[in-house]
Amino acid sequence: MPTKPRLTPIARAAQARDDQATQPRRRATRTPRVYPPFDQLPDNALVRRAQLCYDPKKPGVPVPLPFGPSSIHRKVNEGTFPAPIKLGPRTSVWRVGDVRAWLAEQQQGGKA
Repeated sequence: MPTKPRLTPIARAAQARDDQATQPRRRATRTPRVYPPFDQLPDNALVRRAQLCYDPKKPGVPVPLPFGPSSIHRKVNEGTFPAPIKLGPRTSVWRVGDVRAWLAEQQQGGKA
């Protein structure tokens, strides 16, 4: 029974690299984010803007607010919508309880 010659670590690495080069590259697939419905979240949960407002690219996704992202930021600047919590330079979140309180205030007759 013939035995395989022993390969040095460098030769093994080169062979592995050659084997990878002959195989077709698989493209990484990204799984879509699935968020729980807004009504099922606890009051202390944090939500991103994508979970709050309408996105024309995702028309079937239910959202609690009837306006878009620019309106949210305009209302925050005017002081008529709760301010976000900054988690980083490009990450803003809102506390679900604050948004629910704002929605209840609007239903009671507050100005939108």
